[in-house]
Amino acid sequence: EKAFGAPTVEAKGTGATTGEPEGLEAEVLAKIEARREARAAKDFARADAIREELLDMGVILEDTKDGVRWKRVRPPEP
Repeated sequence: EKAFGAPTVEAKGTGATTGEPEGLEAEVLAKIEARREARAAKDFARADAIREELLDMGVILEDTKDGVRWKRVRPPEP
């Protein structure tokens, strides 16, 4: 499980240490950042669309007071 929030990023490992392919983890973090920016701009439709994209990749987001936590719930769909 990883946490990502502004202004700090709290990741519990990267690529090789979490078992995620490095490119996949970078893509997930980029999408989380894009979602954070969309929410800050009050573009909630875009933020929801990004959440759906992540869900399609098998990633679930959890908004907390400390930022966003994410975890893999299943392998990405082909």
